[in-house]
Amino acid sequence: IYSALSSQVAHMWRTGDSRTAARYRSSGGKTSNFARVVDAWFGPFAELAPQHLRGRGGDISEYRAIQERLQCKPFVHFLHRFR
Repeated sequence: IYSALSSQVAHMWRTGDSRTAARYRSSGGKTSNFARVVDAWFGPFAELAPQHLRGRGGDISEYRAIQERLQCKPFVHFLHRFR
């Protein structure tokens, strides 16, 4: 993973304070989240992901709708942009 000069990343740690509490529910473990990412964002590169992650992301129609609405670029765009 490379750091792009113009990227901004925020990290937040859970401290027990109500201001840092999660405002969402977990929808599965790490593996199912990775599988959703692979299915929703990797496009043709999904075949390079480990076998146990491919095609196991469940219903990703909401992700597709968001990608379309926000006119998200495909994963390959970022591979070329940040090489």
